[in-house]
Amino acid sequence: MNKIINQSLVLLAGLGILTTLFLIIAFPTFIEFIETYISADGKVNSPARVVYTIYIGFLALFLFIFIFKTGISHATDQPRIADLSNHVKILYSVCIIVILLRILAGQSSFLFEEDGLLENLTALLSFSAAVIFLYLALKNEKSIKRFFLLALGALLFLFAMEEISWGQRIIGWETPKALHKVNTQHETNLHNIFNQYFEVLYLIFFPIVCLFFFIRKDVVEIAKKFSNIDLLVPYIPSPEFFYAGFVFLFLFPFTLFIDKGGETLEPVFAILFFGYAYNILKTFRVRQRQNQLAE
Repeated sequence: MNKIINQSLVLLAGLGILTTLFLIIAFPTFIEFIETYISADGKVNSPARVVYTIYIGFLALFLFIFIFKTGISHATDQPRIADLSNHVKILYSVCIIVILLRILAGQSSFLFEEDGLLENLTALLSFSAAVIFLYLALKNEKSIKRFFLLALGALLFLFAMEEISWGQRIIGWETPKALHKVNTQHETNLHNIFNQYFEVLYLIFFPIVCLFFFIRKDVVEIAKKFSNIDLLVPYIPSPEFFYAGFVFLFLFPFTLFIDKGGETLEPVFAILFFGYAYNILKTFRVRQRQNQLAE
């Protein structure tokens, strides 16, 4: 398997080099081909955008194969799916159902529409996870742990509020003029300001997240070598979340090329993050009971 994957990476790199040479030598011919056989209206309004898309595709495919190889090579010493905790199995099942619904029902489904069921569920789960992290931060005496948990809570709170445009569509206020001009959907949120950069952000976000789950053991070993940072080791997702790497790996090309608005990524992210928060809370309560019994 590794040999085939390595050969695929070399082949892809070679195709990238050949494509670059072809574009340098025969760029007008290439654009003419696109206009004749691919473009719906027979025009290419932005040749630079075409080239950009080609290289985004090459880079995404290269990263996908490389991350897949990493995941497969680290899969042998991970918990079997059959041995996972019931709540983790439920998390994965719900994520798969959401993805399948998106594929089968498409963008027209009421589940994925603005202010629809999944958008509200995303906000609710993210807000719930934020509350859990805030609770754990208040219960923790170690400053670095408290800071880490507060940061996670703030991140999830921001994500939840951005998802519902800070309550704008619920309460119904007008978008401030300055924000209205730069926001592509003219709403009170920040993420729609950066829509044009999402493709690049996806190329950064997905590889980091996938690799984090796949090389969890290495991350733990590195963290243990640094004072204070080693205190955060208990907050590194458990081995049961290894398979979340494959969930995000599938969403990588799916979000980049098909579901560009990230309407599937958002609920899956919220579901897994809520499960992660629940895991930490569960561990905290177990240790709390053990300490009480020891006293």
